[in-house]
Amino acid sequence: MNNGHWEFEREMSPKTHQGFVYLIINKLTQRVYIGKKRYFSVTTLPPLKGKKRNRKQFKEMAWRSYTGSSVELNENIEKLGKSNFSFICLCECETQAELTYTETKLQFDMNVLTDVMPCGERKYYNKAIGAIKFLPPKVVAESTRNKLREKAYLLPRGTCTHCGYTCDIANLARWHEDNCRDKPNEQPNDIGPETSKGKT
Repeated sequence: MNNGHWEFEREMSPKTHQGFVYLIINKLTQRVYIGKKRYFSVTTLPPLKGKKRNRKQFKEMAWRSYTGSSVELNENIEKLGKSNFSFICLCECETQAELTYTETKLQFDMNVLTDVMPCGERKYYNKAIGAIKFLPPKVVAESTRNKLREKAYLLPRGTCTHCGYTCDIANLARWHEDNCRDKPNEQPNDIGPETSKGKT
């Protein structure tokens, strides 16, 4: 099979797929990188003389020897040697949309921005999801949570004109009013089975 350094169950198929989602594992530290790679780059060329439509030129990329876009990962590969890393193709994708979705979903599902190893070091080399550098959520102290709850209780209160339920204006806008008007037979999510209309 001509898959380069990628481990996969069969020969990879650039002719029928847009690209693949992959996993790179540092065998010495067990740190991981999750990413995607397209098989071809696309260049837009001006139309030929007498034509109106632009042309597209496809060029196969060096995917067989690709080692990811992470600077830290590539520095580790150069320092420790390629033999200390596993390069695994997880799946191939037929469309660009499927490729982007699969990579992004997997990165979110695996908590690549927040997961840490027992030693306290970040498990994943990834520093962004979908090319967006999200700020990982911080642990909020219980005292801070209580203060936020107290402030929420001080919000002005109102009554839904459709179901008669009374609550703070934030929940009123989110769960009632338009929702109660459009779906009169459905119980709003913030009303428990023991709660009756008009009560707080």
